[in-house]
Amino acid sequence: MRPPLVWIVTAATALAILCAIALVIGATRGHAERQPPSKPTPARLITPRTTSTSSVSAANDGALLTAIESFAIGYGRYLDGNSATGMSKAGTVTATAQATNGGRIPTGFRDGQLRVTQLSSMQSTCCSASVTVVLANREQSYPFTEQLLNEGGHWLVDQITPSDLDIDRDLKAPRNVSDPAGGQISARLFAAAYTDYRDGLSSSPPAMTAAATRQIQQSTDSLAGQRLPKAAARLVSIEFGPPSADEFAATARVRAGSTTQSFSFLMVKTYSGWKCGQFL
Repeated sequence: MRPPLVWIVTAATALAILCAIALVIGATRGHAERQPPSKPTPARLITPRTTSTSSVSAANDGALLTAIESFAIGYGRYLDGNSATGMSKAGTVTATAQATNGGRIPTGFRDGQLRVTQLSSMQSTCCSASVTVVLANREQSYPFTEQLLNEGGHWLVDQITPSDLDIDRDLKAPRNVSDPAGGQISARLFAAAYTDYRDGLSSSPPAMTAAATRQIQQSTDSLAGQRLPKAAARLVSIEFGPPSADEFAATARVRAGSTTQSFSFLMVKTYSGWKCGQFL
């Protein structure tokens, strides 16, 4: 008995569908086998952390920066002829001895008060630090290095490499140029008059050039922003820098009441006599 025609047609259709499915699977598998393998995603590079920090990071440590500058200011004062007290408060006995053994700037070549002008090559860990400090006056620079230790959360200068003063030791005063006696007298008078003017005791400005006057107006002079007692100023001491024909630097220590101030300025010879040319 022959099967009905409808059965034959249904079976043929089903067979055709199965064959089509098999062809699609085979083609897809072959295409997948021909695809090149995908490249692996590169791993993110991580730079290992070192024990040293950059100068910016180290500078953000306020306690460290304060210790560095405290010793440097004391060392600058020592080079300018003052005592070593400032260093001994901020550094060890070893660091202070290394500084004092390095000598001082000769009196005749102290060209204005030394100030901290630059910190560089700074490196620090949790327990130690090193930095190169530059002290400078009107024209000269004096670099030196500090090695610091952190003892119980307190930074202390442990050792230093003092500034090389050999050049200053070999300098000689210029020939045929003597200390300007009139200029030195004017400098002494100016130091006290300037302090009286700055503390409000005197309304008359001292003898100054237009450049020095602008510094006072712009609050960039030596005593700008400092609280001074209204007491007559008395000159404690004054030192002069290298003499020249028409200018020299002076560093004065002036006492007003119970306060002692130290500042530097440049004296210049004008057509109307010696005046303060600028504050250093």
